[in-house]
Amino acid sequence: MPEIEIRGIPVKFPYEPYDLQKEYMSKVIECLQTGKNGLLESPTGTGKTLCLLCATLAWQMAKKASIQAQRLGFNTESSMSSLEFITGDNNTTKWEDKFRAPRALYSSRTHSQLNQVLRELQKTEYTHVKVSTLGSRDQLCIHPDVSNPNNSGAVKKAMCRALVSNRSCKYYEEVASKVIDLNIEVGDIEDLVKKGKKKKCCPYFATKELQKSADVIFLPYNYLLDQRIRKTQEIELNNDVIILDEAHNVEKICEEAASVSLASSDLALCITEVTSVMEIVIRDEEVSFGGIEDASTKDFTKDDLMMLKGLLLELEKTFDEHLKLSEEGKSFDGAYIFAILGHAGLAIEHLPPLSELLYKLSQFVQAANTSQLSKMGAALNRFAEFIDAVSNSLGPARSTGMTDEFFRVFVCVEESKEKRRQIVTTKSTPKVVHFWCFNSGFAMKSLLSTGVHSIILTSGTLTPFSAVINELGIPLEVQLQNPHVIDKEQISVHVVKNGPNGKELKSVYATRDNTEHVNNLASTVLNTAGIVPGGLLVFFPSFAMMEKCMTMWVEAGMWTKISEKKPIFMETRKKEEMALVIEQYYEAVESTKGGILLAVFRGKVSEGLDFSNRKARGVIIFGVPYSPFKDLRIVGKKQYLDMKKKQNWSGSVWYEVDAMRGVNQALGRVIRHVKDYGVVLLCDTRYTSKQASLSPWLREFVYVNDKFGTVLTSLMRFFYSKKDMHQPVSSSTTKSGQFQASNLVSRRDLASPTTPTQAVPNPFNTDLVQSYARSKGDSSSERLSDSQRTPVAKGKRSIFDVLDDEDENKPNTSHDLAAGPSGTTLSQSITNPNPSSSHSPTSSDIFVKPSSTNFSRPSTSSVARASSSSVANSNAAKKSKLSVKPLSINVNESPALPWVTVEEFFSDATKVLNKDRKKELFVFLKEYSNAKTNADSELNNFKTFIETLELHLPSAHVKTQHLHIAFRRFVSSEHRERFDEHCMEIMKREPLS
Repeated sequence: MPEIEIRGIPVKFPYEPYDLQKEYMSKVIECLQTGKNGLLESPTGTGKTLCLLCATLAWQMAKKASIQAQRLGFNTESSMSSLEFITGDNNTTKWEDKFRAPRALYSSRTHSQLNQVLRELQKTEYTHVKVSTLGSRDQLCIHPDVSNPNNSGAVKKAMCRALVSNRSCKYYEEVASKVIDLNIEVGDIEDLVKKGKKKKCCPYFATKELQKSADVIFLPYNYLLDQRIRKTQEIELNNDVIILDEAHNVEKICEEAASVSLASSDLALCITEVTSVMEIVIRDEEVSFGGIEDASTKDFTKDDLMMLKGLLLELEKTFDEHLKLSEEGKSFDGAYIFAILGHAGLAIEHLPPLSELLYKLSQFVQAANTSQLSKMGAALNRFAEFIDAVSNSLGPARSTGMTDEFFRVFVCVEESKEKRRQIVTTKSTPKVVHFWCFNSGFAMKSLLSTGVHSIILTSGTLTPFSAVINELGIPLEVQLQNPHVIDKEQISVHVVKNGPNGKELKSVYATRDNTEHVNNLASTVLNTAGIVPGGLLVFFPSFAMMEKCMTMWVEAGMWTKISEKKPIFMETRKKEEMALVIEQYYEAVESTKGGILLAVFRGKVSEGLDFSNRKARGVIIFGVPYSPFKDLRIVGKKQYLDMKKKQNWSGSVWYEVDAMRGVNQALGRVIRHVKDYGVVLLCDTRYTSKQASLSPWLREFVYVNDKFGTVLTSLMRFFYSKKDMHQPVSSSTTKSGQFQASNLVSRRDLASPTTPTQAVPNPFNTDLVQSYARSKGDSSSERLSDSQRTPVAKGKRSIFDVLDDEDENKPNTSHDLAAGPSGTTLSQSITNPNPSSSHSPTSSDIFVKPSSTNFSRPSTSSVARASSSSVANSNAAKKSKLSVKPLSINVNESPALPWVTVEEFFSDATKVLNKDRKKELFVFLKEYSNAKTNADSELNNFKTFIETLELHLPSAHVKTQHLHIAFRRFVSSEHRERFDEHCMEIMKREPLS
């Protein structure tokens, strides 16, 4: 791998970095050398994660070398001054910490995002570093009783602690002797669980042990930003480097981590739980019960329980008699919370011991097996968290002034589960006290106070920096806003002021039930879907609006029309269902038609999923995702900021920035790497005045359009200039190298993948686009003649049937896709993709207005997923020989990497490899094929597989690089995604001759 020197640090990078990547790594190393905090923005697709990992680990290695030199006594003034400059040893870190290299704690919002980071780490030269990935018992526990999915997190925690304390968990007992076995190589949560089961060693406690000696620790945000979790997980941060990736989420996570609520119903349940424990203790205080044989586990007395019950009754009385309400709810300064507790006799100094008692009691209850205590303890646990949060709000100085600075108290009526209760102000009205943090600086200052070496916040959407600095409240001296690596030919961004019917697009509350407006949105999707190849993401401000549009589109028959262009998928609220939706969507975008995914801002689709290449060639934005303005927490946040009266930072400014950050995050789905491309439609007239709030890299590409027809013209021109418009992933190719038309056009139904489709319309014929007329009768689009179509190979043959043929050296002329345009070979097709189809496009009516015609409502399953006909066609395409991808496709796209027939592969291999090399390759292929059914095979390990493949087909050599990439044809589904990423990296390098 190339090695470059940045600020005196040798950094190994997977490929020659771009200038903006060097600048990004320079800023990272500056933070680490100086011990300063950084705010670094680099757009999605610029290699931010790789830069962050390589720069941090390179500095860490230099730091270790510096420490080693000191230990060996090489501390002459000249040598040490040099090392101090390079590693930053001249900062104010404690003297004893100079002899321990800072660990890097890499944090993101979810484990799914962290898994992606781990995959990036595997691409680097730093895979030798010691890694630990922290997770919860829910994710890591392998004990069959504890990990039962019916157990809540609190129950799992209590059961685990009981088993460990009694030394009756065999998995925990093996940790000390087998923990090293779980640290063989970089791995994610799933890898840890698999290894744990294989070694019969507890992954949860093993990761706790591994973190003590780890160089890098991967963990979710809340493990760092929540004081309570840091304490329970025993995470020490002194002199460590904190990396907060996807940091646009940090503000919200910080505030939520410090906020708690306590309801009248919680107090009632606490009283019930304490009473139940008292009855059992009084009945037989000396006899162990509930399956807990060691009486010492009961770390409380009968007097403790009586005191606690009295306190809870007083607090319940305070809620009933002394907390007054109005219809809007009532807010107070943060320190008011101590007045509420004080009225019940609970002073500030009593909070820590009360919290400890509550946690002990909660654990005792949840570990018991008696019927009287079953399913109890949750309310006590919530009360303990409430007391903990209130106590922590005082800060290290134990001052109510800090509570006032960062928190507000809201008292309102507790809602019933069925519907909101009518507000009444009687003694019996149940209430809820919200103790909300409205300033993320509270959690960040707490983090900084642990003595961390430096904090680096990074994301693709941090703009505007002033908002982040105002919110986080900590010094962020090192700053960077990187441009993008793409050029203007790769992105087309349009503000769409009016829809196909000429009416204004403005998705607000007043238009949500307007049939004309909602159908105008549908027509926008319908027309765009006919032009954009592959995947199309459509974002709505909320689930409510998305579901409302779905219902009205179905009733108007627009859903059916759109699904005829592309199958439609919808984001779901449930994580389990969403995984299936994404799997089906990915499958659909591999087809000629592609797919449409309806999603919500700030949801699962807007972050953490892969939408590179054909998975998202277009993004449509409907509306502006403002948070519900009547939501009590939103009202409180705006009031809080207005009270603070910071310069240029008010509640209304925050409200606007928060909405546009959601938009920018969604827009980041369209460009995922340096050679990606796509289009963005901001379908709301309000974006005309919001261009300055878009990510800086995107602003220069924005065009404002008054007429919808001009947008379609621009889109057609854009995609007509792109290779994959003429080279759909699932298509056949003519003998002359011409491709049958893609799915980019046409008012008519698209043909199934097994039949020819219509030709590409002329994107320069704007008269048709702007005429707002729908032609009648048959389409005028030209079709390829039967003589131009590629014959389909008959019969199905296995790979080994082909390899065993005596004439395996001869390509099958009936379907010789190895000979591309003008007789190009597989090798030539990969290195020199066909620039365009040679046939001229013809005119077609591509503009469709909203229809008032009602169609029959499709079934529920077709509404929630793709239509059955689309799925059937997709499956038919998979089984058909026509679904084999042509060799002259755009190889810069991961989904469109070469997909060759067995004959093609070995025909080209024969021209490159001698007889012995070819036989060795054949043996390797058989071993790899058999590995799929042999769990112990080393070839199931991706790294081992790649190393072995390199021996047979070196990726760096010009004669075999194309075969190495074409081997994708035989790669297992488990390895496919990583192999595609591997191929993309190969194609960025020049092969050796």
